[in-house]
Amino acid sequence: MLDLKTLEQSSIKAKDDFNRAQSVAAVVKGDVALQRFKKVVQDFPDLEPAREKLRELELEKLKKNSPAAGVMSAIMTAIKLPKIKSLTYSDPFSAIAICEDLLAIKLNNVPVLYALADAALALDAPFIAVEALSFVKRFAPKDSKLAAKMNVAKDKLARIRRPVQKINDADGEAVI
Repeated sequence: MLDLKTLEQSSIKAKDDFNRAQSVAAVVKGDVALQRFKKVVQDFPDLEPAREKLRELELEKLKKNSPAAGVMSAIMTAIKLPKIKSLTYSDPFSAIAICEDLLAIKLNNVPVLYALADAALALDAPFIAVEALSFVKRFAPKDSKLAAKMNVAKDKLARIRRPVQKINDADGEAVI
């Protein structure tokens, strides 16, 4: 099971990589900063502040995307989506990393967001699936598969977090 971590809960390497990416983002904007945070997320997919910053940068990039970015995204998706699907259950970390590469080109790539959700569920990381499906809802709210997939992801997330909540309830504090 993979669950979200704060910076304080993460490894020294994750903290160092995140802090380096923050330093780069403070000086250099755009794709350079986005690529740094993408690398942190690929190496540490459970690091919440890195995921948040990456999505923020991807949303900024999406606002500025040219039509060429859409064409590039479509071509890369057609090439890489079969590989992602083949890796989803055998190597979900690699599938997630490839999804992150494609989302860094164009975040509103619904097929890749679905593939990310599937790989995350295979990895037992439903928080990533819920995040990906939240973006599907944002970009394609009427998609017919969305409600069913979101229910699966949220149910899995609730099952994973419920035991943690029960343990912490005994101490008087809830986690969820």
